[in-house]
Amino acid sequence: DITEQKLAQMRQHQEQARFRARFEQSLLPQTMHAVDETFVAANDVFCTLVGRTRDELIGRPMSWIMHEDDVPPALSSVERAELEGIETLQADRVLRGADGQPIAIRADITVLRDDDGEPSGCAAVLHDLRPLQDSERARQQLQQFFDVVAERSRDFVLLHDADGRTTYASPPGQQMFGTAYDQPVTEQMKAIHPDDLPAAQTAWAHVQEHSDSHT
Repeated sequence: DITEQKLAQMRQHQEQARFRARFEQSLLPQTMHAVDETFVAANDVFCTLVGRTRDELIGRPMSWIMHEDDVPPALSSVERAELEGIETLQADRVLRGADGQPIAIRADITVLRDDDGEPSGCAAVLHDLRPLQDSERARQQLQQFFDVVAERSRDFVLLHDADGRTTYASPPGQQMFGTAYDQPVTEQMKAIHPDDLPAAQTAWAHVQEHSDSHT
């Protein structure tokens, strides 16, 4: 029936138009690749991410924008998916920006299939990992700063878990408590002067009663 064929074609075109709109308007970098991982499509966000135009990307292999520090996988995404019997997979890669700088990304990849069910390529949604790396780097730098402060401070610092076990002792704390610095609070209190012991015991009891985290 010609009418049914036209309706089917119209629905197919409408679905393709909706997919193209989602692809182009997405706030995340997205790409589409042939089975051999050459670029078939790339949205504006991806082009901005790597500093390339569509004309530069389309028809080129994914390896063209891989950073030299990245180790190329032995299998393409489609080959890996077929081997493992899956339709979606995730991969962490390092791309090379137009300025040569590395761009760490995590890709959520979906295998695309033709009308016969055979793999025709893959689509990828990418996540820029650099903000996470920057946050982790900042956290490490802050931790290093506090470690240096704790080592140089004349005040001792002890951290305990909910059971009173010591999880950290600064160098002055280790010197003050000697071999007992890594013992439970009850053992450490033996190093406290008898005049101060009741107050210390009361304070520790208060902490145990009102908090799950003890310092």
